[in-house]
Amino acid sequence: MMPDSQNQRLLKRAYWVSRQRWIAAMVVCTATYCSTNFFGISLNSVHLYGISVLLVVYNALLILLLKYFTRGEFPRYGAVKKIVELQISTDLVILTF
Repeated sequence: MMPDSQNQRLLKRAYWVSRQRWIAAMVVCTATYCSTNFFGISLNSVHLYGISVLLVVYNALLILLLKYFTRGEFPRYGAVKKIVELQISTDLVILTF
């Protein structure tokens, strides 16, 4: 078991990654919109918007899970560690699309 300071850092980093994912979803949407409408670049925009929606839904679910497992007097940091591992794995899968 990790000491509390390491657990707190892990939790803060998990939320930091979630904030970065919100930015990524906005950037994908904005870049897709600008590329197709302003620059006339032919893209498969439906798939790119779909990836952006997937990022938003996925991120919202992970934040809810983080809040669920860290509520109360005794947060379950073991579950937080599993959520972080899930974040890393899923992000790598999404990046391959």
